[in-house]
Amino acid sequence: MKACIIGAGFIAAAHVAGYEKIPQVELCGIADIRAEAARALADKHHCRAYTSALEMLQKEKPDAVSVCVPTHLHREAVCLALEQGADVLCEKPLALAMEDAIAMRDTALGCGRQVMTAQVLRFWPEYELISQKLAQKLSGSDWGPLLRLDARRIAHSSRGDWFGDPQRGGGALFDLLVHDLDFVVSILGCQAESLYATGHQNALGGWVHVNALLTWPGGIQVSLEAAGDMPLGYPFTMRFRADCENGCLDFTSQSLQNIATAQQVSSQLFCVEEGQARPLDPGTFPEGANGEAFHRQIRAFVTGVEAGRLPIPFEQSIYGMKLIHKIRASLETGCKMILDDI
Repeated sequence: MKACIIGAGFIAAAHVAGYEKIPQVELCGIADIRAEAARALADKHHCRAYTSALEMLQKEKPDAVSVCVPTHLHREAVCLALEQGADVLCEKPLALAMEDAIAMRDTALGCGRQVMTAQVLRFWPEYELISQKLAQKLSGSDWGPLLRLDARRIAHSSRGDWFGDPQRGGGALFDLLVHDLDFVVSILGCQAESLYATGHQNALGGWVHVNALLTWPGGIQVSLEAAGDMPLGYPFTMRFRADCENGCLDFTSQSLQNIATAQQVSSQLFCVEEGQARPLDPGTFPEGANGEAFHRQIRAFVTGVEAGRLPIPFEQSIYGMKLIHKIRASLETGCKMILDDI
């Protein structure tokens, strides 16, 4: 299988590392309009550099393409790769505008190809263990019903103006909260009933700190916090807790940089049941849980391309984007949103 990457930034490097660990994949090209960035990453990994994605796709004819460019450029890159006959792994968030997400879906259908959003939490060792353990406990009766999910993703901004620009990066709402919202959808499904959100905007109008409360059938409450405006030096922090009537799962991780490049400074996952808390061990990973997660994500994508069925249903990604837009509507209006129309 031949693979190419559009984009040569820090997240592209994580995709490169994932492809290189899969024997049946030949990484053959990296394209970026910044010639030096494309050349540096390509030379490091012994493949060809391009400044034109179209030229790369036409010359290399890849089976799989990772799209790792800023969010406002996703639609153009994804549709181009699909039209050139490749299946696509697109970095999150899928898009800033719903019409862009719909256009990607329609292009994939029209070309007979597939698109998968790179929601790396689904492949993160601790989050995978949480998902498996919660499903196991909820299939029985000893933990009782699920009451609430609580997720937080807190960081300082280190990516310049594009991250907080609502027209390019979308701020914490699109870049950070989308991680945990997708993980919640993977657990609870596409059935949210209502939501309400509060937050803080930067000078550009981007939502850089968001708190959202959503409800699912059965009275399940979901609380989400995403922050990209913390003081410089604040550790990148991920937290997730699932509360049942008679049991609980709790995960906290802090790193010095960001989700893709940093080693964890501290990480703890524990389970509370029968009146006791005990640690859960997701395993030991030489390159850290973050490196393992990106490798698992790429492996799952490659396996899905080979099988003709990708592991993350694209309609779940579309649904997640609809929820993000409803959260933004709540932020802008100060109103509770009833979700009977999505």
